[in-house]
Amino acid sequence: MSGNDSEVNGAGTETTPKKASSVIDVLSGFDLTIKDIQNASQVLDFVQYLLDDDANMTKSFGLNKASRDQLEARIKEVFEGRLALEVDNLD
Repeated sequence: MSGNDSEVNGAGTETTPKKASSVIDVLSGFDLTIKDIQNASQVLDFVQYLLDDDANMTKSFGLNKASRDQLEARIKEVFEGRLALEVDNLD
């Protein structure tokens, strides 16, 4: 494949561009509930948002401390609601 993710046929000629899988498509292949898929997708979308801004990156292309803290807060926000519901259901 070339840099534009086109498919190449047997003759070596590029064909239509290959459709990129969405996060939800990939996560759907695992034994997860719909809510887990939605939660994971939200977290991964937020990671992409953070990675898209150079101000969030270190010189070695990792997330800086402030961005890691934002990511941790987002993960807690997304998953704490689910945990609270599970605890309520146990009562």
